[in-house]
Amino acid sequence: MELLDTLLSRKSIRSYTGESIPAADLQKILEVGNAAPVGKGRFSTLHLTVVENQELLNAFEECTAKDLNQPSLHPFYGAPTLIVVSTTLDSQNSNNVPFSNAAIIAYNLNIAATALGFGSCLIWGVFRAVNKNASLVKRLELPEGFTPCCGIIVGKTEEHYAKREINKNRIGINRIQ
Repeated sequence: MELLDTLLSRKSIRSYTGESIPAADLQKILEVGNAAPVGKGRFSTLHLTVVENQELLNAFEECTAKDLNQPSLHPFYGAPTLIVVSTTLDSQNSNNVPFSNAAIIAYNLNIAATALGFGSCLIWGVFRAVNKNASLVKRLELPEGFTPCCGIIVGKTEEHYAKREINKNRIGINRIQ
């Protein structure tokens, strides 16, 4: 896919076959994650974790469903892979740069998956729930001082991407000259 077509075709995929993507394609997606811009080049403040363990994925979903009091919730939609973006935070969480870095990396991962024709969806709310559960966070085997912030689910899907018309006024814009 051409870059602009990829950007205009990207959408959140919420239906997966359960089949994993090939390892070589996963590596390409991770490489694009590593190509993301990071504030002041502090790449050492970021970490990616690829979770393909179905029992752990289920535990994350159960934790989230319980936290939101929605027992039938399955925020991974059957995707076989979760890529978690973690970062170090300042003690007051007042600096938005770590969250911005994590979000940009997650978006790069999402765009790479789209370009390769795999389904993906940005994941945010799961981590609010998971971060309340120290034993689940520990299972991510993160380096000391890292907090999971966001990520993407990725896998094979029967959905297709197609360039779509975007409402050019859905985000307010002003111009100062």
